[in-house]
Amino acid sequence: MRLQHERRVTYLRGINRDDFLKYQRIALAIMTQLPAEIKTVVTGAEIDFLAQQIKGLTFRIDQDASLSNYDLQLTYRVKKFIDAVATNFNWSFGTDDRLLNNLTAHMQIALQRNGVNGPVPPTAELQEVREQYPKLYSAVVRGFATIFKDQDFTTDELTYLLIHFASTYEQQLSHQALKVLVLCPNGMTTARILKTRLMRLVPEITAIEVARIGNLGQVNLQDFDMILSTTTLPGFKLNYRVVSPLLLENEVTALREYIHQYFPSTKVIDSPVDEPTKINLDFDTVYQQMTIAKQILDRFTITPIRNDDETVAEMLVKITRHIDSNLIHDPLEVAGRLLHRLGLAPVGIPNTNLALVHTLSQEVTAPYCAIFELDQPLPFKSMDNQSIRLQRIVLMLGPANISDFENRLMGKLSALVIESQANTQTFMTGDRQQLYQLISKAFLNELTK
Repeated sequence: MRLQHERRVTYLRGINRDDFLKYQRIALAIMTQLPAEIKTVVTGAEIDFLAQQIKGLTFRIDQDASLSNYDLQLTYRVKKFIDAVATNFNWSFGTDDRLLNNLTAHMQIALQRNGVNGPVPPTAELQEVREQYPKLYSAVVRGFATIFKDQDFTTDELTYLLIHFASTYEQQLSHQALKVLVLCPNGMTTARILKTRLMRLVPEITAIEVARIGNLGQVNLQDFDMILSTTTLPGFKLNYRVVSPLLLENEVTALREYIHQYFPSTKVIDSPVDEPTKINLDFDTVYQQMTIAKQILDRFTITPIRNDDETVAEMLVKITRHIDSNLIHDPLEVAGRLLHRLGLAPVGIPNTNLALVHTLSQEVTAPYCAIFELDQPLPFKSMDNQSIRLQRIVLMLGPANISDFENRLMGKLSALVIESQANTQTFMTGDRQQLYQLISKAFLNELTK
């Protein structure tokens, strides 16, 4: 559509060419599928632009998810089978992805051998399994008869199916620790806010890890019992739940009910504590960390902005251009990223005059946080999909290669905004000195953990 309207990308700044060639190949392959009249106006910059977008789509695709051996119809029937057993047994099996995958693989083989070898005497060992789980076996038999009406499995074959369900049942029954992965587009702020809220409001969760969506390929997802995301994940294969960073009251209720239903034996911990990895620090490391924290504090300002009748995009460009050029090399690129972030999900904080706007960019040289105060409040969508009167933008920026420690500090800062009503009020109305004291105290606690 853009090319048809003669709006072309002609030049891209600051492209990281590392590991870029394979994305260019994919972009070229896509471009070759376009109509001839479009292909003739495609420039090298257009290919780079598309390659850059493709590079951002870094969801991990499991190696066994090959289209050549994927039987969609069977998978669908197995999923319906699991749902039927869950209903008959009054137990939630639907969240266990391994049950679906293992049962589908088993059924592919079982359907091929069904009836081939003729009658086989029942096995004593399998009889013991049926006697151990009589109600679950009955649920499996009824569920199988409902979904696979065209099949006639032997008692032992049905018992093999029972074993898959019994394994999941025992695992869920004995579950006491709940480990959760929290995902967000850049991992810097919203996920940290969500983590703070989860620790305080959902004591059933034992451990929480935060990750960027772009780094999913480096995360072993099987280590986690539950995945939460602050945005939708198109094409993501595993079960996950989308929640707002503020974890609103209705979301807390729904999440706790979900945990009690799917993880009934999870123990509630009285005082959830975010325990950082213990690291042996030397003097130079401590000094370096204190210097980074002090630099973030020194950069913090509250700046009035005349916004008149400007659009949000124009306002973001004005704000990024206002920032020291030593911190932002390309204000337009950063403003574009901020605008893209606003398009992913609302960032206004409910019942306040605040919006928490953030991004990472290779055009940003160091962690940066500041407040920009609009002279004309404007209607703005909040995280609970209501409207607020936006007056203060809490802007948080970081370099694309932000360090773990810098990320920790910025995450601490973002969580600070909604940590308590008093903190929120300070961010809404406080002056630089008041906020400097609040942030410095939080940084000091982070440094002395």
